[in-house]
Amino acid sequence: MEQEELEDLKRVLRDVRDGFLKETDLWGLSDYPVSQAQLTYRQDLRDITNQPGFPEGITWPTKPE
Repeated sequence: MEQEELEDLKRVLRDVRDGFLKETDLWGLSDYPVSQAQLTYRQDLRDITNQPGFPEGITWPTKPE
């Protein structure tokens, strides 16, 4: 994959990640009851760019209920 294509893929994956984070913004409010699994999910999303193989080989975390 060429450098420009890699940069485009990184941008797309960050946008997807940001969408997942936005869906769970409520979990980040201080007065919202949140589980450790929910906090871990959000952290794993933020760390997606640190995974070995990013952007071509990542594993998305599973969203807890």
